[in-house]
Amino acid sequence: MRHRRGIDLMGADDEIAGQKTKDATFADLPEWYSISGKCGGCGEVSMLERWELERRFGKLQQLKPLEQKLRCDRCGNQTGNHFVFGHLSRD
Repeated sequence: MRHRRGIDLMGADDEIAGQKTKDATFADLPEWYSISGKCGGCGEVSMLERWELERRFGKLQQLKPLEQKLRCDRCGNQTGNHFVFGHLSRD
């Protein structure tokens, strides 16, 4: 899947640094990876500040439990939201 800003996005079944994204921590993410949140209600995909999240929750925080804290900016939905990972193209 591709984000409208030209970033290749990955879902929950993909791998990051050799492990499933559901088990990934901030420390496992390479520097060129971005984190977005996808709404389970309206499907809105919004980019998140990856370095701010890492500073706030710590490098060893697993990402999956943080999905419960996501809230959609468009519709306000707080259920069924999840992270979408991507890496910026180098062109």
